[in-house]
Amino acid sequence: MGRIAKSRVVAHFAAGDAAITAYDRGRALEELLAHIFSRIGGVRLIRRNALTNDASAEIDLIFWNDRTVLDFLPNILMFECKNWSKPVDGAAVTHFAAKATNRKLSHAFLIAANGITGDQAQVTAARAHQHSTLLVHDCKLIVLDRADLCGLSSTEQLIALIQERIYEIYLYGA
Repeated sequence: MGRIAKSRVVAHFAAGDAAITAYDRGRALEELLAHIFSRIGGVRLIRRNALTNDASAEIDLIFWNDRTVLDFLPNILMFECKNWSKPVDGAAVTHFAAKATNRKLSHAFLIAANGITGDQAQVTAARAHQHSTLLVHDCKLIVLDRADLCGLSSTEQLIALIQERIYEIYLYGA
């Protein structure tokens, strides 16, 4: 497994924070995720900013997971990166959930620098949309934020964090 340099994680967030455009903010987060997830054995980036056939949606990052290490996740890992200065709202979660469920994915990753809106215990705001995606489509939206990523020092910790988030989805619904 691989080491994750906290200084590199912090540098990517600093680059995003200093960016002038929303595109550059998002790109800094995409670069960070591409680096971190590609350090997991059997996981490789296959597409970036992929448009759907009808050009109605863009998918920020798509990884191939050969399931040698991440055997609890599907082969296709889809990521939405939101490097917003505020928590991601329900509308954005719903839009991403539609991208994932339209592709019949069982898991999808929402990387929200400042988390998502709502209360986990009460399943409100964006968390309600995350919960609905689980109940209606059996799709687990795994949300990771800046604090999660800045706290990592190894891919083993990342894997444990993903497993914890999946557990929380089943336990709390969001």
